[in-house]
Amino acid sequence: MYGLLDSGAIPNVMSDTLAEKLSLKLSPKNRRIVVADGFTRDCAGVLEEIPVSIRNIVVRLNFMVIKLLTYDLIIGSPTSVDKCACIDLYHQTVTVRKNGKTETLKFVYEPEMYEETEDELTTDTESDIG
Repeated sequence: MYGLLDSGAIPNVMSDTLAEKLSLKLSPKNRRIVVADGFTRDCAGVLEEIPVSIRNIVVRLNFMVIKLLTYDLIIGSPTSVDKCACIDLYHQTVTVRKNGKTETLKFVYEPEMYEETEDELTTDTESDIG
């Protein structure tokens, strides 16, 4: 399973395949969501109060369920604020505090992973001409 803590995401999102694998019951909702690539996706439903473990801390989160290709789970910024998570980019850690418990997770941030090459910067207009 691959997850992402995304400080730029508004809702928490779970892939439809993970929801199915975990046999979670969806509440049907007729919603759409704009994802990071700018495309709009239909929401298969909503999951409410799903327990998520961060080592020894369990938090209950709501998720929109959509078809995701890269990650199984995306936890957005409102959750980080609500659940007392602190993202420290300098030390590359995420610290979660709840009910007197504290858990700190290390992560790797490599900006070069996100740099675009000249080939990727070709516009749609240029590719249509060629």
